[in-house]
Amino acid sequence: MVPIVAAERLKLATSMGPRDPQFAISQANQVLAFDPNNGLAHAVLCYAQATLGQQSAAEPECNLALKLMRENPFALAQDTRDVTAFMRQHGLRNYTDMNP
Repeated sequence: MVPIVAAERLKLATSMGPRDPQFAISQANQVLAFDPNNGLAHAVLCYAQATLGQQSAAEPECNLALKLMRENPFALAQDTRDVTAFMRQHGLRNYTDMNP
């Protein structure tokens, strides 16, 4: 899968996610098979899992998304803020902001 195809899959997954979380999960997993360090794909997976009520699966995905986004100099700061806000709204713990 070329990066442009991955980006298009995530764009489609993001737009369809609220209506069809299973489709969003499928698209995100296809992107992750190509690029396991894609923070946005992990965020899409988190959103879809939370929509399905799968909080225990969504929480680590959101945390991984945040970690990868913060490590990526090309990631948008707004994406990180959106994931953090989503986690807060859905009662998901943010491990990335915890002090050891």
